[in-house]
Amino acid sequence: MDDSVAVYNCYFPLKGFRNLTSLELYEFYADHGSVVKDLASCLCDSPSLKKLGLAFACEITEDDDEAVLFGGPRHETNFLERLCNCYGSTCKKRPLALETLRLGHGIYLEQPSVSTDSHYLMKLVDVRSLQALHLYNGLVKNELDTSESCYRPVDWSPFTSEQCKSLRQLSVHRLEEDVTCWLKQEGSSVQELIVTDHYYLYDHGLREFGKLPLSQLSMLWMREKYPPPPSRWDGSDWSDTDSSASDWTDIDSSTSDQSETESLDTDASGRNSIQGEAPKLDRRVMTILDRVPDGGSHLTRLCMALDFEAQWVRTKISETKSQSLPKYYSLISPPNWEI
Repeated sequence: MDDSVAVYNCYFPLKGFRNLTSLELYEFYADHGSVVKDLASCLCDSPSLKKLGLAFACEITEDDDEAVLFGGPRHETNFLERLCNCYGSTCKKRPLALETLRLGHGIYLEQPSVSTDSHYLMKLVDVRSLQALHLYNGLVKNELDTSESCYRPVDWSPFTSEQCKSLRQLSVHRLEEDVTCWLKQEGSSVQELIVTDHYYLYDHGLREFGKLPLSQLSMLWMREKYPPPPSRWDGSDWSDTDSSASDWTDIDSSTSDQSETESLDTDASGRNSIQGEAPKLDRRVMTILDRVPDGGSHLTRLCMALDFEAQWVRTKISETKSQSLPKYYSLISPPNWEI
């Protein structure tokens, strides 16, 4: 990204490509105006397109927050709006009946810059056909600004419950409050939820998992960064320990100075429906199943980061059996789970 000449050649012209059914462009970088025209022309020539994925090449900050550096005069954040408007003005065909829409780094779904009767996304995409929606809503920092990083809000207005009856999978970088609110109100058709960011031990964002409407979800995918085994819980630095989950790359389906007994507040972690009590576990051994409201009992597919030397998966068992188990126990998961 430091070589302005080379980076502006990181784009492959699409002229001549017609009747595509899938188009995914990632890590590209060029003048926004020329890319908008070229991409809109290709999309006009591909009326049967089913999958569209876009993401600019971006730098990542080297500090702890790992924010995406994107913004400023040469990195406008309204690329998607410009693309939709260009497609709507030059192409006389109907919006694309996409099944999968992936919007990555630098492709932000923001509120329209001008108030109109319909959202600009409607000019490009017929959201009624969407089955999988992937959005990047992580930290962003203006390259020319020294201010703190921020989360860019997502404009969820195009995705109403009436319009998105076919939407089955949602992928976001962070599970923020606007995401959980949308899932409860308008995203009732979503059955599969993917959260791609790494969550740390005392990340306030973990609170949102306790608000999930799990009764509608059949799949949950998330990653946490955990501390090392208990033998190293002695105040030494364990920040580099990473037990990340394996990547499910394409699912379009079909230490601390706190005491060892410290637990999350019940209003932060939600209620665990395993015997109805709030979890009272050390944060260092808790998993996503201890944070979600029903302990994951409705899930049929689960992807999670788990340190087998420090954590145990809590599952529903009888009181008789539980008396003979250690404080943090592990059992075979329910038979309807795929882990």
